[in-house]
Amino acid sequence: MKRIKIPVTLTWLVALFVTPLPFLVILTTTMQTVYAQTPSMPIKLGIVAYAWMLAAVYLASRLRWLDRLIGLPAMYMIHGVLSVLAIAVSFLHQMRLPAEGLAKLSGSASLHLFMLVAIWSLITMAGWLSTRVPVIGKLRRSVERAFRHETNVWLHRLNLVAMALVVVHVHAIGFIYALKPFVLFFDVVTLVVALCVVREKFSRRHRYSGRLEANAQIAPNVRQLTIRVPKLANGWQRGDFAFIRFPMIPGMKELHPFSMVNEPNREGLMRFAIRGDGDFTKALASVPAGTDGTGAQVEVSGPFGRYERFLQEHDPKRPVVVYAGGIGVTPLIPVAMSAARDGRRVRFLYSAKTQQELLYADDLRRWRKATPNCELALRAGRFSDDELSAAKMDDAVYLIAGPSAMLRAIRSMLFRSGVRAGDICYEPFAW
Repeated sequence: MKRIKIPVTLTWLVALFVTPLPFLVILTTTMQTVYAQTPSMPIKLGIVAYAWMLAAVYLASRLRWLDRLIGLPAMYMIHGVLSVLAIAVSFLHQMRLPAEGLAKLSGSASLHLFMLVAIWSLITMAGWLSTRVPVIGKLRRSVERAFRHETNVWLHRLNLVAMALVVVHVHAIGFIYALKPFVLFFDVVTLVVALCVVREKFSRRHRYSGRLEANAQIAPNVRQLTIRVPKLANGWQRGDFAFIRFPMIPGMKELHPFSMVNEPNREGLMRFAIRGDGDFTKALASVPAGTDGTGAQVEVSGPFGRYERFLQEHDPKRPVVVYAGGIGVTPLIPVAMSAARDGRRVRFLYSAKTQQELLYADDLRRWRKATPNCELALRAGRFSDDELSAAKMDDAVYLIAGPSAMLRAIRSMLFRSGVRAGDICYEPFAW
């Protein structure tokens, strides 16, 4: 039980079991009324698969209310697993219940499209997989060299076309279409989810316009962007991240997530430290900046994040231990500094490959000198396992950010030491 996060577990249970339940109940009741029989297992499999895919599409729309509860990375993980499960169950449904005519054509087309997008997404978007399986990681890097990130995003959106084909498939099955109460429920739920996705994806409700005021290299292959977004003045929490794009620059029009390194402020100035890993981030060096209105137009979506909310959910007297690695330090700096100001004891361990890659090291040293209730350890290279373990404190909560392998190693170490999952917060960007 110590490794279980209750909100995440409840979300999994709702997605897996609660979501398909009303579909199955209404289908069974209606079939018993119209045909005096219960639906066969292949029909139930098809309905379960559709309900799971519907939930996956809904989760992919970046629900801010759920992000603050379980975090966007957890939502994307559930989205991915639900999609794969739905495809597997759909395959069983098709194998055990052959169709004819338009029902067969639309059903087969949707399944093949889902499978194609799933395979592509597992290679190009599932960082949790590519960081664990070297062959897939190598394949991902090859694909990224050949295709821009925008291409991957648009291919992923073919899932919506596949969903539309499923709707056609269901309506083309005569004995199902005759079940009017079920079809009405099916259509209404589908329409509601579609409207929610459109609202979250394309409305301006959580999208804000800004200007790039500064664009400077602060370390090898790392740039700091300063973006002024007036409508986000004091509008985010410490440790948050946001999606940004440059709508007027070709090749940079798709949203990408990055963490803010500074605290909320009245000016709406957001600072991002960004490493040049992909086509979007490598192109940042050429994006014009300026304080006189000449800076590039930026669109910001968000904010998202769990770090500050996580600390708010725990006793403010509990100490905080921070494990940061590489570029992962960016969200943890404002969170740790705020926690120390609030009187918490803070122990901050930060490592990077080289001395030059220790971002904001001077700022951290000045903070340590001025803050008696914090401890700071900076390391060019890795901390040893003993050093990481020795950093634990009684009744502490833990914040982690850094490379995927580091996250997994430190989390495993904490679990072995008896730390509960609910006392650990991390937000991997490798979804």
